[in-house]
Amino acid sequence: VQCHNLYGYASTTAATKSYSDPTVRERLGALPVFVMAIQCVPYVMPDHWLDVETIADDLATYTMHSESSMRKVSQTVLRRCMRAMPNLRDALIGSLVTVTLRVQEELTDIISDSLTLILSLMRDWLSLGPEGTFTSLSRAEGVGIGLLCSASVEIRKLALELLRAARDV
Repeated sequence: VQCHNLYGYASTTAATKSYSDPTVRERLGALPVFVMAIQCVPYVMPDHWLDVETIADDLATYTMHSESSMRKVSQTVLRRCMRAMPNLRDALIGSLVTVTLRVQEELTDIISDSLTLILSLMRDWLSLGPEGTFTSLSRAEGVGIGLLCSASVEIRKLALELLRAARDV
């Protein structure tokens, strides 16, 4: 199934697009099916997601999808993968950090939601035990340091929490 190509890289500003376009209407109609398919991860996964980087990158982009149902499901699946697949933990957090870094500074809600999710995943990792290595720690610290310069007070506070969590790891 290649339906992730339809939804994986949807812009966070997709709400400004016209829904009268036939391809947009087709995608919106197929979205509930795609959301149900994503809910099966990590128990049932397509073959192309057996590569650690591919699943991590795709799930990270789904957390910032323009549809709220897709965001909620992808966040749930990320948490489930953190528990069920210890070998994916570093790649999941690293991909989420990288995707967060690419978000425009004006989209403060998306950045704060993403930082909150990263913090939650890092805390989950610490509570689950020190399985695996955390090689993306420098990326997480870099994003935290960079976001300390944000104009938003909330983002600066979350960035500081991210740095503290990175220290704990």
